[in-house]
Amino acid sequence: MATRAAILYFDPEKLEAISTYNHYDGYPEGLGAGLKKHYNDDFKANRIASEGYISYLDPETGDIEVSNPRDKDVDPDRMRLTDDMGKTAMDLAEMISSYGADYAYIWSPAIDEWMTVKGGSTKSMYNTIDQLMPELFGMGTNPENDPQASDFMTEWKSFLSENTVDETEFNFFKTILGKKYSDSEIETYLKSDSFKRASMDGDMEMVASNSSNWENEFFEFFDNPSNV
Repeated sequence: MATRAAILYFDPEKLEAISTYNHYDGYPEGLGAGLKKHYNDDFKANRIASEGYISYLDPETGDIEVSNPRDKDVDPDRMRLTDDMGKTAMDLAEMISSYGADYAYIWSPAIDEWMTVKGGSTKSMYNTIDQLMPELFGMGTNPENDPQASDFMTEWKSFLSENTVDETEFNFFKTILGKKYSDSEIETYLKSDSFKRASMDGDMEMVASNSSNWENEFFEFFDNPSNV
């Protein structure tokens, strides 16, 4: 009988989760042991979570099997998140639930280790993940249980607001630029002083009629070697 599992890479800075479905032997002594033995650093964790579909991972060798050739072309699931821990916990629980997973393994570069979540109802997984959120965000233990962590939590939210982009703005540029530029390049521009200055111009409202103006601003930003 298949023991389904979800493999997630949670990026607290980009506020994004990448996930892959694993079909067989997803229990901690199988897949869990294999992840800890062979995919236990940030690069490898991101890579395994980006596979899209795995039939079986050999815990001894780390080798991946995909039984059906068509499943080799399956893309990983990607989810944009927010800095609201409760909402993010629910979004992750729903992502795991969509696989019908018996277990989920979550990696965050903030902690550099795999965290195991037992499958069940979406509500029960939410309760578990909600308790893990401070660690996944790099805050240590749950701030509600540690009064000294409240100041750090405030600083973290400030950091996120400065280092994340508005989803509406991101989608606007994604639409007008198509595939000419990567997501990371769009995010770089949206975090730049050049974008902030252009946004203050009353004639630069982010609407379709201004698409060409925003494209020119974007191209000029990357034409400057110091911004690349």
